[in-house]
Amino acid sequence: MTAPTVALTRTGTVGDDELLVRWSGTDTGTGIERWRLQQQQPDGTWRRVSLGRPLATQTLVHTEPGVTTRFRVRAIDGAGRWSPWARSSKVTVDVVDDADARIERTPDAWSATADPSALAGTLSRSTTRDAAATLTFEGTGVAVVAPRALDLGKLDILLDGVRVRTIDLGATSVSAPRSIVWSSTWAASGPHSVAIVVRGTAGRPAVDLDAFLILR
Repeated sequence: MTAPTVALTRTGTVGDDELLVRWSGTDTGTGIERWRLQQQQPDGTWRRVSLGRPLATQTLVHTEPGVTTRFRVRAIDGAGRWSPWARSSKVTVDVVDDADARIERTPDAWSATADPSALAGTLSRSTTRDAAATLTFEGTGVAVVAPRALDLGKLDILLDGVRVRTIDLGATSVSAPRSIVWSSTWAASGPHSVAIVVRGTAGRPAVDLDAFLILR
């Protein structure tokens, strides 16, 4: 049985399910009957995480920003025998709000707009083609949080200076604030940079940034 691995979810909304937890294992005897997953609470106790299926090997989990947590999993076989717990490493999700001074912005290209549905009540908006907002950080993962709405345009995402994805914030049927529009997770913690770059989409050039999530 492998210990759980934890990654930032690639879709979803901040405040609901930010983490994707995965695990695996086999039993060559009577076979695995079901899994049990638990999440450690701030006081050190463990709370059961509900799984959609008895043999599920992944699930989405909510975690409070800035709170360190970890997960443990075990299995019961067809003879009713429980395996030992397998534990993940400790993880913390930090929120870097769009107004944070650590984000470097293209001068005179971004403006702050009030939005009560945003994480901290504000968004950073740009309509300038090639305008960038860049965060340098250390961690094991990063995610971009932005609203989705029909009047918003496309942005490029750069990881360590390399374009890895183009996201269309307007490709939606309904408005969706605090959306995790992209994420990436890796095995070892280290220094990285992430940037969003405005594409200047015809007819809907605006791009809004709500926050970055950092997995540590």
